[in-house]
Amino acid sequence: MKLKGFKFGKDKGLLKKHTEELELTEKYLPVIYDTLSEVIFLLAVEPDDRFRFVSVNQAFLAVTGLTMEQVVGKRIEEVLPKTAIVLVIDKYKEAINENKTVFWEQVFAYPIGELAGAVTVTPVLNAQGVCTHLVSSIHNITKRKQMDEALLKSEEKFRLLAENSIDCIWMLDKKLRFTYLSPSAERILGFKPEQLVGTRLSSHFKKKEFLKFGVLAANLIKNYKDFTHLTFETKMLNSKNDEVDIEITSRVLLNSQGKLIGLHGLTRDITERKLAEKAMQESEERFRTIVETAPSLLMITDAKGNNLYVSPNCEEITGYTQEELQGELLWWVHEDDAQRAKEIFAHTFRNGVGYKNFEYKIVKKNDGMRHVSSSWEPLKDEEGKFEGIVFQTIDITERKQAEEALQKLNEKLEQRVHDRTVELEKKNAELERMNKLFIGREIRMAELKKQIVELEKDVEAYRNAGDKTT
Repeated sequence: MKLKGFKFGKDKGLLKKHTEELELTEKYLPVIYDTLSEVIFLLAVEPDDRFRFVSVNQAFLAVTGLTMEQVVGKRIEEVLPKTAIVLVIDKYKEAINENKTVFWEQVFAYPIGELAGAVTVTPVLNAQGVCTHLVSSIHNITKRKQMDEALLKSEEKFRLLAENSIDCIWMLDKKLRFTYLSPSAERILGFKPEQLVGTRLSSHFKKKEFLKFGVLAANLIKNYKDFTHLTFETKMLNSKNDEVDIEITSRVLLNSQGKLIGLHGLTRDITERKLAEKAMQESEERFRTIVETAPSLLMITDAKGNNLYVSPNCEEITGYTQEELQGELLWWVHEDDAQRAKEIFAHTFRNGVGYKNFEYKIVKKNDGMRHVSSSWEPLKDEEGKFEGIVFQTIDITERKQAEEALQKLNEKLEQRVHDRTVELEKKNAELERMNKLFIGREIRMAELKKQIVELEKDVEAYRNAGDKTT
């Protein structure tokens, strides 16, 4: 029998070729199916919106932690997490009813952990146009979701940081126009952030100040690959057009391709710090004036007794320069007082205590011996740890010389008083002797006068008696 229009020999060869290709495809299709990293599975569509697993690839098993026996032949309610069923069925019905591929993202909770997937489902129709199967794939986006969540958390942290930072966080474009400022801008400058966004940086500085910053910013932008950051102090105009002392720390802002898109950084209000620095500077200047003009020598030591600071008038008192006096404490003490000084200083540094009015002799360079008096107090840190000593030493040579002269004068006066006392004692003794002589003579004369009176009375009595006889 001969078939019209059919070349048996030629068509037989073509049929064989197609059969071999089909067999080869069927042979390698499972290999491809199971080596794909995407999760792929085939579902049978059953009445009453029921769906049963017909086939799954190895990626499905690896991601879910399930076995082939736990999946193939099972309804989706027996395999998929209960929390995912409602949405999955709705999407499957949408694909069937609208005869289209449906896409959505969903998180599935499996025994080995949560899987975030980008899901696609495509209906498979029979010859009558009825959907008999669904082919679904799931692209694992767990890492991307984790990165998205981490980014959201990072953005939230940045937002909280920016909104609660005492410093103003800002961003500028390449033309030095503000694109973002944190709420602290209002506290520092008196402007709300939205009032500054879009304005040029130069409009918020006096010309002289901006020229300083502008040169630095331009250099940073021009050579941004060579700079990590830039920190400097300047003055910025606030809402009242008054200058505010600020500190700016700036870095270049790059996009994902590493290209410069602007600057970002922090602005800190340093008004209080500047006032404190000014007060400290004035205090230091007053202290320096007092130290440099005071007649006393000031020294500061460490905890081991090494001189860390010696006031400029040291040469006037000791004859030595500041450089010569650095190092060991009071090595110029005179040998007469060296042992006593050593004991007192040892006690001071061992116990971290002060001392008042320690008088001793020193050997002044090229000028012999001098008398000095030292008082000191311990230096301690915030925790009370001994850190050194502050010494104050005055030259008391003139006082000592005056004391010695006064002592000699007192001794001379005492000798003169002694000599005068001895002389007076002698005079008093002579006077007493003379007094005794005078007193004895007076007594004798009184007795003689008494005898004379009595004799006169006797003579008068004899006379009277004679007259009567006559």
